[in-house]
Amino acid sequence: MAVSLPQMRHVIAVVEAGSFRAAGERLGVQQSAVSRSIQEFEESIGAKLFDRRSTGAKLTQVGEHITPEIVAILDAVDGLSLKARSYLPTKTDRLVLGLDLALSIHHIQPILTALREETPDLPVALTERNACQIVEAVLEGSVQLGLIRARELPTGIAVRRFLVGDIFAAIPSDWRDDGDTIDHLRLANYSINVATADIATEGVAQLRQVLGESINLTSHDCTPGSLVGLVASGMGIGLLTNPPAEPPTAAVKILRVEPTIPVIGVTALWSADAPGPDFSALLDGLGRASASGLHQTILDDREASGSDELRSKV
Repeated sequence: MAVSLPQMRHVIAVVEAGSFRAAGERLGVQQSAVSRSIQEFEESIGAKLFDRRSTGAKLTQVGEHITPEIVAILDAVDGLSLKARSYLPTKTDRLVLGLDLALSIHHIQPILTALREETPDLPVALTERNACQIVEAVLEGSVQLGLIRARELPTGIAVRRFLVGDIFAAIPSDWRDDGDTIDHLRLANYSINVATADIATEGVAQLRQVLGESINLTSHDCTPGSLVGLVASGMGIGLLTNPPAEPPTAAVKILRVEPTIPVIGVTALWSADAPGPDFSALLDGLGRASASGLHQTILDDREASGSDELRSKV
């Protein structure tokens, strides 16, 4: 039996999510379907990719060696699809929205909700790519509007920058907190840790503004998973934007922070001469929706056409 692209995508989903259950939730399918797909993949290549554990799925030595090859294959296939669509006539009766793979559903769901409310009659097609591919697709015209985490962009692209939520607190499991949320006011009294690759510089500034300039906040050059390890070792609490489905240790529990504090830097970009909706007006509409649905802070609005001058601040 030959391996298939869906099986490869399931493998990468498990690697990224950390467990079969979390991968199923991310893909919108049953855990059993993911497990069956990967089992068929393993039977096809004659080797196990994952060690199934109660705490999640860990790559075997074979898995560690071939998953980069799987990523390369999927990127190549996605690149072919992107290239082919670039030669097709641009449709003006729908919005092709490119979503950065670095953005989790926690980051983009409020934006999608506001987009539907602002343009309920505009059909929207979603495509997931990495940030570089989305920028390329916007320049080619195959994607009309992109949402990415990257900040550095080529000239000639109109952009609007946002801060969005949500965030989660990794706290010691012996804290007396009932339910799945924690009030952000409780955070101000403890040592707070964040990962620089997870929470934007503007997000750290936002945390200080909400929690107070005097809070003990430290940024670490590590992954969110390592940040949970710091909490387990007794170094205060950690703030995450894309938490693991299950804490890797019983010494830590993860709660959603309420009210939300927007800390993720998202850049909306579109080609200034692309046909279709008036994206500047569309993003203005998203800004107006922020008070009720987006929970966002608009950072600035720039036209990346050789000048990085701040045009407006809302």
